[in-house]
Parts: sequence; structure tokens; C-alpha cells
Amino acid sequence: MRIMWWLAVSWCCGLVTIVWAAPESRAGANEQNRLIENRPDVMERIRQAVENMGKQKSPPAPGKTSNQAAKRPDNTKNAATNPVPATKPAWGYAAHNGPALWASLHKDYRLCQEGQRQSPIAIQDSESLSLPGMEALAFEYYFAGGLVTQHETGLRVILPSSDGEAPQFHARGQRYRLQEIQFHAPGEFEINGNVSPLQMYLVHQNAMGESAMVVVPFIVGADHPVIEVIWAHLPLATTDQVSLPPGALALQDLLPSDRRYYQFLGSLTQPPCREGVLWHVFKQPLSISQSQLSVLMRLIPNNARPLQPLNGRVIKMTP
Repeated sequence: MRIMWWLAVSWCCGLVTIVWAAPESRAGANEQNRLIENRPDVMERIRQAVENMGKQKSPPAPGKTSNQAAKRPDNTKNAATNPVPATKPAWGYAAHNGPALWASLHKDYRLCQEGQRQSPIAIQDSESLSLPGMEALAFEYYFAGGLVTQHETGLRVILPSSDGEAPQFHARGQRYRLQEIQFHAPGEFEINGNVSPLQMYLVHQNAMGESAMVVVPFIVGADHPVIEVIWAHLPLATTDQVSLPPGALALQDLLPSDRRYYQFLGSLTQPPCREGVLWHVFKQPLSISQSQLSVLMRLIPNNARPLQPLNGRVIKMTP
């Protein structure tokens, strides 16, 4: 009761802290009590405070929990019960998920509709800047292995990643490493009104993560030896993948002898249609036999995105 009295006095007097009275300070405390007893209004407030403090519930004893604590939600279960974010819907080239619908399939694909520098485009010599002083593309290609993968959206050869020597090419003062090879049938880029039956993309990336594409068009003619090697290691299903033996690909044979090219800025031709891609399209095509082309067409009937607006972009070319 003495403790409750001192708490009440402290509350009424506007004190912030509770002071424990030492024996030598009891005389001062008695004087304070005499002053308070002469104030009926203060005494009434003290009485009410003591009654209210007596009505408060004591904290639960050790080992027991109050009803409020027992009803407290267990937040530790949230990590286990929260649903896993849904994967992005599959895009493709069919009527239900084709290029016209890519932007509506996922918010990350909005550039497929809203972008201003999208690919592929129609290239015309008459509308391109012919610049004799353009740099020659320098390739450091050699024999390499890889992993052949097949998807509903195309056939790819993934080059092994390495911190050491890697196939690469140099353009505009940057070094770009070869990461993969893609095939599009029919070709996506139109050149002077013509569309080749097959275009091969050599996908590169520099140390800053910027992409550079080299496009090699194909026409029907003789067998291509490197294509023959890749076709011999085709997967049996979309979930399958086949490793190429080390050194099986003569990458230098995937480049035409005439290295004249077109250069422009564009985007990925597949979702997310990211822009800022540096494109190089060779003028001279390589040859592929009809039987080799038929094999690819049987696996991937059509994986070409329609032409996109040029929107005033500059196209440079070597004459």
C-alpha cells in the first residue's frame, strides 16, 4: 500500500520518474505528506488513483500466458504459407500467345508493344547511310563445344562460359563474348525486300551486360558442315539437351567471307523485347541445303516476329 501511495503522489504531482525514498530522505517525505493532506482536491485524486491501480490485473506468472498473448498471430508461419510467385506465362508464336499478344501476357513484356526501337526491321540500301570508313568487325572465333537445346520458341546452341579464352568479336571499341547461337525460320529481318528462309543469330554480350547481335542469313544451296554437326546432336524433346563434343564447332565457318554489314540499334526479337541491342546484319548469305532446312522447319515451324516500325532510326552500312 505504501508503494501504491507513492506512485499515486508521483502521478498527481506530474513527476516523470518514480523515486525510491531512502531512509535519510523520509523527513522530507513526511513534510510533503503534510502539505498534500491540506489539499482536499489532491487527496481525492490520490484516492481515485489508488483505487484504479488496485483494479489493474497483475501480469501472468512465469510459465503462463495471458489470453491476449495466446491469441497473438504466429508470424513465423508466413514464410511457409505465403504462395510462391507465379511464373511468367509462356509466350510463343501461336494464335493464343503470339507476337501480337506478348505485351498483354506480362507487365515485363510491355516493351514488345510500347518500345520505339524494336526488332526486326526492314533494311533498305537506299535508306541506309553508306560509310566507307566504317570499322571492320574483328572476330576471334575458333573450335568450341556447346549444348544444343530445343524449345517451342526455337533451337539454340549454348556456348560454355569461361573466365579465360572465349569466342568473341570487337565492335565500337568493345569486346563482346559469344554466348549462344539462335536460329529463326523464316528469317526475321527483311533486306532490300527479300526475306531469307533462315537467319542465324550469334548472340554476344560485353562485360557491362550489353548485347550485340550478329545476323547471318542463309539461302538454299549446298549443305553447311557446321549446321550438319549441330543437326546431328539435336535433342529428342523440348525437355532434352545434347552436349557437343569439345571442339566440334568450327565457329569461324559460321561467318561469310564478305564481312560487309548493316549496323543499327534495336531490341531483342523475343520477350521481354529489351531495347539497346547493337545489331549487325551481314550482307552476304551462307548456304544451307533444303534437307537441312526441312529438319529445322519440322522442329520449329515458324519462330519469326513480324517487322517493326523503324521510327526514324539510323541504319549504317559498309558499301
